[in-house]
Order: sequence, then structure tokens, then C-alpha cells
Amino acid sequence: MSLSINEMMLMDVEEEEIDWNDPYLAQDYSDRLYRVQKMTRTNNQIFFRLHTAARLKDENNKDIGVMSKYPSTLNGIKVRIDPMGRLRKAYD
Repeated sequence: MSLSINEMMLMDVEEEEIDWNDPYLAQDYSDRLYRVQKMTRTNNQIFFRLHTAARLKDENNKDIGVMSKYPSTLNGIKVRIDPMGRLRKAYD
């Protein structure tokens, strides 16, 4: 798969456990839905941020909802959100 900044990923899920026709899929997997925030060229690291994180840091100056992965350790499914707000698998 290809990944670009601002694309969405369901992290740490297996495709077999997902019912793509479930109308509550986005709600059920909300805690696993991340946006690609940044990619580094120097060490090929990909940074993800939880899709509900509105601020970058909390009051203690800690990052909110950040996950970093290397392409070889990435375990997720690239998804898109349709105009109705439903999660769909991205076929690209």
C-alpha cells in the first residue's frame, strides 16, 4: 500500500475481524483510527496521531495521541471516510 500525509489507518487490527457493512464501525474502532501526521526520510519512521486529538501537546507538554512506526512493523489497514462518515477500506 501507499501512504501519504493525512491518510487514515486502522492500527493493530486484523481485517478478518472487521465487518465493513457495520454502520457503527467508525464508533467501534474510534480508538484505533489514526491519521498519518509525518514521515521522516532519514530513518523511514512514520508518525501517526489519533484522529480525535485536537491539540499537539497537553498541559504537561506531552504529545497527545502520537504513535510512531517503521514500515516493517506497521500493522494496520488503510481506510477512507466516505461523505456519510462511514469507514471504508481504501483499495489503492
